[in-house]
Amino acid sequence: MQIKDSRHLIVSNLVPNGAGITAGLKIGDQIMRINGVDVVTVEDLTTIIEAAPIATGGALEVDVVRNGRQQLRLQMLVDDKSRAEKRKVQTHLLV
Repeated sequence: MQIKDSRHLIVSNLVPNGAGITAGLKIGDQIMRINGVDVVTVEDLTTIIEAAPIATGGALEVDVVRNGRQQLRLQMLVDDKSRAEKRKVQTHLLV
């Protein structure tokens, strides 16, 4: 079974040594939800990352679909560096 859902973000770029790579994200992964909230736009992603409490480690649960069928839940730690990376590019998904 392949999952095709064009309403969610596809990872097209990753920052070297960034939070996304550390969490295990790969190019082509489809981000479905973060902390149980649907992610449809880059703005959704940015809002969730910006709201992550750094004081508690900024841990986010990221639900992704890989290769159109494999569903994974990844733990991504967000800190000030991750937030700065996110602000640099608004047209690509960089996490």
